[in-house]
Order: sequence, then structure tokens, then C-alpha cells
Amino acid sequence: MPRITDDIEKSGLAQKASVFVAGHYLATDAHKGAKGAYSNVCCLNPIATQKWTEECLRLEPSALELEARIQQYMAQEIAPYIANEGYCNAAVDKFMATLGGWADMESTMRFPFASIPARDIAKKLKVMAELLPEFRD
Repeated sequence: MPRITDDIEKSGLAQKASVFVAGHYLATDAHKGAKGAYSNVCCLNPIATQKWTEECLRLEPSALELEARIQQYMAQEIAPYIANEGYCNAAVDKFMATLGGWADMESTMRFPFASIPARDIAKKLKVMAELLPEFRD
């Protein structure tokens, strides 16, 4: 997972180049010089993610608090689909976009890829409403 490691921070590279990191670490790594992120967090809601990205880059304390909730949601509700159940990243991204409700789409993948069951949506939305209300339309 791309992060600004202690070695990168000590080298000063982040002050000389535009270093992009994993999106769910952007608030923390912005304090170390990160300039942006490559992230599937935007699948949940691109507008909310852009707003949060701007807060991260302004080094606002609220961005760190939201980062913690994003990490919790991703670890608890999303990552197991890849790590434990073997779904491909595209299936997870599409499922997350369905959860975000910002696009008129379903989470169904085309053959030969497996789709995350639609029956999981209600549970994930409930947790999302609790942890990440700013990511729901």
C-alpha cells in the first residue's frame, strides 16, 4: 500500500516531488508531504472524497478524524471481500459505487467476474450511515 514511509520522509522526497499515496491514508500522509492519492474511496462518493481530499491537503484536524472512520469502514466492511472472499478489485469498486448511491448502477459484474451479492448492500449501508454519513447522498 503506497505510504510515505519514515525513509521517504527523511529523504525529503515528498518536498521535491508530488507523492501520491493510498487514499485512506491521505490525511496522515499529507502531514508528511503527500500531494494527493490514488484511491477507491472515491467509489463511495467522488464529491465527498474531493471535499475530504481538500481538507487533507489543508491539514485540517477534521480530516484525520474522518480518515480514521474511512479506515475502519474499509477494513471492517470492504477489505474482507478481497482478502477473505477473493473478489477482484473491480467488483469491490463497483459495489462501493452502488453503496454511495451517486450513480445509477448495480453492483453486478460481467462474466467471468464474480459479483458481490446485492443482499449485502443493506448491511453495508447501515454501517456506512453510522461511520461515514458524509459519503451518502
